[in-house]
Amino acid sequence: MARLLGLGLWIVFAPAAIGLLPRTLFWRHALPIEGVTGRLLADAMVQYLNLPGASIVLALMVLLSVYLATTFTFHTPASGRRRTSPAAQPLRPLHNWRTRRALAAPRSAPYSSRPTRSSSPPRWSRPNAGACPHAAASP
Repeated sequence: MARLLGLGLWIVFAPAAIGLLPRTLFWRHALPIEGVTGRLLADAMVQYLNLPGASIVLALMVLLSVYLATTFTFHTPASGRRRTSPAAQPLRPLHNWRTRRALAAPRSAPYSSRPTRSSSPPRWSRPNAGACPHAAASP
């Protein structure tokens, strides 16, 4: 039903949109391409809406007719696809690279990739903070 409506809108409004062109196009140098009904509808719309308004209305009606006459949709089925936010799309190659690298790593590695904690404190900590007499008098 929507395709028939789109086809009908196309048949009515596409010739009228061609009729708004500043120069008349002829088929085989004899017949105007927009036809009689296209020229009449274009002239009537220019009379009621002026040229910019008629151009906008005719362009929108032609776009609507193309949308209705074709199988183009704005809705895509989500079956079989993971839903990710558009903001995460640029990070997908990094994720794929990490996944491939993890799969390619040898399975029988004797050591883990994480460093182990030692019993000694880190270098940047103060080894004996309580013994310092100036530790309590901080500014």
